[in-house]
Amino acid sequence: MIDDRYDDHIAFADFVTLLVGTGFLVVAEWASLPTVSALAGLLVTLGAVLFLVNVVPVLRRHSPHSLTAIVFGTPWSGGTGASADGSGTDEGAIPEGDVD
Repeated sequence: MIDDRYDDHIAFADFVTLLVGTGFLVVAEWASLPTVSALAGLLVTLGAVLFLVNVVPVLRRHSPHSLTAIVFGTPWSGGTGASADGSGTDEGAIPEGDVD
């Protein structure tokens, strides 16, 4: 179950900090208030950090990919060395860069 590692209290805190921080950013831009803008940036950053702290354990436990593969998009073979069609070779595969 995915909910086993996701904490509702942290989720609520990240939602509130992102919501309030975003609201402050809008007000700071509208009213040209640099102090409020700095506070808003801090709140948005704190909300993003709280989200990451909450979601990384879920991804780590439930994803078949490593965190490195998720973050940087590195290929993951699943340890079998087989291609997607199960033949064990990549012959006839379309290279990733050649999309028309």
